[in-house]
Amino acid sequence: MKQVIEERYQYFISCLSMAKKEIDKIKGVNSSFSELQMSFCNALEKQTEVSKTQMEEAMHGTIWDNLVIAFFGETGAGKSTIIETFRILFDKDKEKGQDGLIVGEGQPDFTKECQEYTLSINGRPFTLIDVPGIEGNETEEIKSEIQHALRKAHCIFYVQRNDKQPDRATTEKIRHYLQDWVSVYSIHNVRSGGAFDYDEEEERVDLYTENVQKVTALITETFKQTLGDIYKGNLSVQALLALCSVAHFSEKRDILIETQRELQEYFGTNSAMWDFCRMSQLVDLVMEKADNFQAEIVESNKQKLESLARATYRDINQIIYRNKEKEKEFKDSLVEFKKDVVQIFDETKGKVQSTINSQHRKLYNDIKLIAYDVIDAVSKDKEGILRAMVDMKVQNSQKELKNQLATIIDETKLKLDIRRKALDGLRSDILFMNQAIDLKIDINLNAPLKELDLSLKDVGSFLSALGSGALAGSPFGGWVGATVGAYIGGLSYILRHWIFGDGGKSKARLKVQKIINEERDKDNTPIELNNRLSYMLDKAQGTIIENINQEICNIEALGETIENTKEKIREYVQSIKNSGHGNL
Repeated sequence: MKQVIEERYQYFISCLSMAKKEIDKIKGVNSSFSELQMSFCNALEKQTEVSKTQMEEAMHGTIWDNLVIAFFGETGAGKSTIIETFRILFDKDKEKGQDGLIVGEGQPDFTKECQEYTLSINGRPFTLIDVPGIEGNETEEIKSEIQHALRKAHCIFYVQRNDKQPDRATTEKIRHYLQDWVSVYSIHNVRSGGAFDYDEEEERVDLYTENVQKVTALITETFKQTLGDIYKGNLSVQALLALCSVAHFSEKRDILIETQRELQEYFGTNSAMWDFCRMSQLVDLVMEKADNFQAEIVESNKQKLESLARATYRDINQIIYRNKEKEKEFKDSLVEFKKDVVQIFDETKGKVQSTINSQHRKLYNDIKLIAYDVIDAVSKDKEGILRAMVDMKVQNSQKELKNQLATIIDETKLKLDIRRKALDGLRSDILFMNQAIDLKIDINLNAPLKELDLSLKDVGSFLSALGSGALAGSPFGGWVGATVGAYIGGLSYILRHWIFGDGGKSKARLKVQKIINEERDKDNTPIELNNRLSYMLDKAQGTIIENINQEICNIEALGETIENTKEKIREYVQSIKNSGHGNL
């Protein structure tokens, strides 16, 4: 039995540990995801430690060889009176003539600490624990002692005094102490004021009057609502009559002796008192449980295991509940952010292409104007002037283009960053331990855009490389180097033969315009440059989209893992419920 219970604890602990490992495996790129992930891991880790502690208490704190019942309730409810009656009936070593010494006579909080009494019924040993009364002002030491006694018990009898249902404050105390780890019975101690409650004959006919039945129904309803399935029912007894019907009180208990005398006078015989008090029902219940104490031990541990699993389930559900709307908003925002990224990069690629084409046209037009100026210039070295001026224009054009492209990329970064910061308002109060989690979108934009920055620095060398073969030995470089190198000889020819020969300047201009336009139309440099930059932009966009998609997948994977864990806990609880009474 002990081994089976330990295996059940170990199985549950392993389920929690495996769930935590599965959640740890999910690696997100977003800091807020990591915080959400950590909140689940903390909940599972906490419950794992609680489970280990409870397993240790069960293995080493449980009494395995006999039934243990704890009597719990408010001061003066009659706990000690009922226990003293059991001692008189079932403690063969109890000294005669010393009954009633553990019973208070009206003073508050007579029982100061937990007292254990080991008795025997039909040869079956059982232990009753007399727990100090709960008044709401217990010291931490007493609270700890009460909790220890209640955890030690296989069954709890809550003794309810007065003919009324427990009030709200009492109910909260009961819930606080008993929680849901062991079976509980309520014991309604009816009319416990004293002998004068039975001085009229009609008051001695039947304890279970219509009024008592109504109060019993109220008590049962209250306990059922407070404790749920662990509540097993109510027994109505009259503890003082039961004690007085079997006791030989100590001379020190003169009040009890006088009460006993009066009751005997009213009822006539001790057996009449015993029959009236209905104590035999409680004795029969204890006898049944003592005969089947192993089943009771199993049942109490089943309750504790089920309580443990339900607490874990509640913690997880709390996290999910607190995050549900914010998590959906977070995920939807990531989807929208992904759409924005696509739009921003599409706009950027359009601007890049437009800028390259515009600068390309402008450069050729400027070269044309330079050629016109050289034609009109009064100089013998027109070809040298042409080469120098075109070379300077190409270099300036290259710098201008690089600056324009860098500005476009900076604007793209700014748009992405603004869009990302717009999501920073997303906040979520994450459950376990009531921690607030700040959901910020931390998609990594820097890595892909940094590569784009480095590539832009290389625009000049890239463009120069395109014309390196055509410009071998030529002073020309830059992004139209190959083209200029290809037709500079033609321009020089025009300068020599049209200007210094028999031609006129207007014809020279027309010829220059035709050559430059033809070469501009054949020049593929803008296409190649745009293709390269588009590739780099697509790569940066793809990396960002991949990061966003991964974060969405991480959220879904986390949710799936949590749901799988919840399902395992549900199956675990159901397997305990289906195991049958006394089995595990």
